[in-house]
Amino acid sequence: MARVVDRLSTLERWRVKTLSGHDRWARAEAFGPDFNGSPCMHLPQIPQRNGYVRVWRNGRSVLAHRLIYEALIGPIPEGLELDHLCRDRACINPWHLEPVTPRENSLRSQSIPAENARKTRCIHGHQFNAEVVDGRGGVKRICKACNARRSREWEARRKRLKTPGAWCVGRDRR
Repeated sequence: MARVVDRLSTLERWRVKTLSGHDRWARAEAFGPDFNGSPCMHLPQIPQRNGYVRVWRNGRSVLAHRLIYEALIGPIPEGLELDHLCRDRACINPWHLEPVTPRENSLRSQSIPAENARKTRCIHGHQFNAEVVDGRGGVKRICKACNARRSREWEARRKRLKTPGAWCVGRDRR
């Protein structure tokens, strides 16, 4: 396994050492499948439950991937967050990180809302072809074919309930 320091230039090593206060970053190891021509890099610390690695800097706990990115690439633009292109939260390789908006980051994730946003067809196989503003101000996608079927069923049910005596189906009429 190659050490991260072996892959960094002298200037990059100096910036990381200056930023972190010591050369602990030399213990980071590069391993795993290559992504965009470079493998994931991990620190020897155990990741937290959420998958990220935290380190101490100036008496504060900071996310390791953010610290490395700022040291080697530059500051993270205002309003953006780092997306792990390799999908490995413990990876600190700055070439696997990309600043994106929070919305873009969540849509790229494997969460249920992100997977639903990527869907182009309803559960019956029809193409989503309309967006409607719901009562709460949000936008939802609808399938016109399924929506028309539901409307016909509702109208039939409503007409059936409007006929005299239909409300008491199954009861004795008195």
